[in-house]
Amino acid sequence: MVPADMVPADMVPADMVPADMGRGLAGAGGQLTRPGHGLPLWRRVLVVVAHPDDETFGLGAIAGRFAGAGASVHVLCFTHGEASTLNHNDAELHQERAAELHQAADELGLAGVTLLGYPDGHLAGLPAGELSAHVTQIGRASCRERV
Repeated sequence: MVPADMVPADMVPADMVPADMGRGLAGAGGQLTRPGHGLPLWRRVLVVVAHPDDETFGLGAIAGRFAGAGASVHVLCFTHGEASTLNHNDAELHQERAAELHQAADELGLAGVTLLGYPDGHLAGLPAGELSAHVTQIGRASCRERV
């Protein structure tokens, strides 16, 4: 997950910056910014994953808690997960995994999903700047939205 403070400061309008931005999970003295709650007071969260279902298995509980606390949570997924060997019902994985991703986002109460079309299993061979440009672009768009 990427808090809005990971987007370059000159791209975030001042009126959209929460008072606790920059403290992350730990505030002064290593204490959580929301003692007893375990989550910082981020208004926008970007979940960045390689495959559909990564957002659920790896981050679903946290993403859902952020959304439940009022944060606008968006998922950026780089592939459709079509290289998966878990295709027991002979489904068209490209479409099936996209539908599952959107359904999971709905169930978790997330604000949105961006699903890119990179080939599954080939992200490591791409220039790092290409992937990070997507993160920056979605982060900027998220910061422009009023929550």
